[in-house]
Amino acid sequence: MTWGLSANSSIGDLLLIYRASPTKAITDIFVRTGELVKEKASWRKGTAYFAEIKRVCKLESPVFWEDLKKDKFIKTAYFVRNNMQGNIDATEYWHFIYEKIIKRNPEINKILEKYSPEKL
Repeated sequence: MTWGLSANSSIGDLLLIYRASPTKAITDIFVRTGELVKEKASWRKGTAYFAEIKRVCKLESPVFWEDLKKDKFIKTAYFVRNNMQGNIDATEYWHFIYEKIIKRNPEINKILEKYSPEKL
């Protein structure tokens, strides 16, 4: 699948897919697998960067917006203060997000193990 990404992204970067209404939650995790290509954007005027991505896993127990807003560390993150808009780098908060994901979805621990904060 091809997806619009930040020009600052790299192959191997994880993408936390946030579904807005009505779900309001991080529901899937993908990884960037391809090179960036600059092409015409379909959702705005001008161009955007795109690359191939691959699903790492689906979160059967999503991480909800309300939980992010209530977390004492994550609530200060730019992506939360900006209402999850845009291609935002969440690396600084990955430790906290990863912990929430694994706590709610222990069955994907093995799948996400290579992306654990200790291995970054």
